[in-house]
Amino acid sequence: MKFQPIDYLNWAKTSFHGQGTAVDLASSGFPARSVDDLQLTSDDLQIRGPNPYGWPPLKESIAQFHGMTESEITITAGASMANFLSIMAHTDQASPVLVEQPVYEPMRNLPPLFGGRTVALPRLNGDGWKVTPPKLKKALEETNAKLVVISNPHNPSGVMMDAKEVSALVEVASNAGAKIILDEVYAEFHNWNPAELAEATREGFLIRLSSLTKVYGFGPLRIGWILSDEETTQKLHELTNYTYAVHGAINERIGHAVWQQRERFRDEATKRAAFNLDIMRKFLTTQERLSWEDPKAGILGFVRVSGLEDTTEFVAHLRTEDNVMVVPGHFFGLKDGFRVGLGNRPDQVRIALQRLGKRLQNF
Repeated sequence: MKFQPIDYLNWAKTSFHGQGTAVDLASSGFPARSVDDLQLTSDDLQIRGPNPYGWPPLKESIAQFHGMTESEITITAGASMANFLSIMAHTDQASPVLVEQPVYEPMRNLPPLFGGRTVALPRLNGDGWKVTPPKLKKALEETNAKLVVISNPHNPSGVMMDAKEVSALVEVASNAGAKIILDEVYAEFHNWNPAELAEATREGFLIRLSSLTKVYGFGPLRIGWILSDEETTQKLHELTNYTYAVHGAINERIGHAVWQQRERFRDEATKRAAFNLDIMRKFLTTQERLSWEDPKAGILGFVRVSGLEDTTEFVAHLRTEDNVMVVPGHFFGLKDGFRVGLGNRPDQVRIALQRLGKRLQNF
């Protein structure tokens, strides 16, 4: 086991909390909602019930949406726990694990925690930030890795691969006897059909995970899930006995209420994301030094800055002198840019971008 501190989360927790009221372009999801946004019954607020491996109505509802069954879903304490359990279940001692690069830092740090070895699988801006089948095939042949960890949409670029592109990667992995863990926490920002990947998931070469956090805005409930074949699901259930003895009954009952009412939350989130993306696109046309691969939908984007090899100092000045927060690229392993999150109110996004432009002129 090799413990590696997660610098990004340490930075995020200390920067977002107790550090004033910065204009936020750093948060990676729709702002947290209140329980007042929900229509709840007394049954939704019960703290007892039969949920040995997750509240059955919640499991059934989420599984059906994805074209899966209740025996093919694991309810977890958020997507962070879903990543933790999935990677732990598939990492052998000293085995190589292909992890996308640039990457959300915990995904890179988890394989060594369980005795594995992280090997970078490059996602390049010149390739539209996508993982191509030839690139994956070559990486699997060179490393003999049996596990691949990627996100879709990609964090930090926000670029989405469609079901056909993902299926092509799964075919390459299965031919090499490897599995793919696919983090889908932002997928609901896109127009997609999650059931299109049900067969590949059921066959055992694809493990998918998500949560109620990024799109729906209910991160504090800590409701996540893993979709996998029945054998893998059983293994994951056994692993939850090491991480939490019982599930949070009231969390999962409220989570089920969120799921039943999700359409209005999703509509609000996607409309705001589309509006803010348009604001961002117009802003970028005025900035010669800034560029990005348009994510097409969602709230994430990775902005490159010409003339800067490392944006860390620029981001620090932006925070301390302009009261605007973005995420420096070095947390994702790519120093010449920064990630923006566009989940804030449009008026706040405009203010933040105006200040960012002025800071760039003077930096």
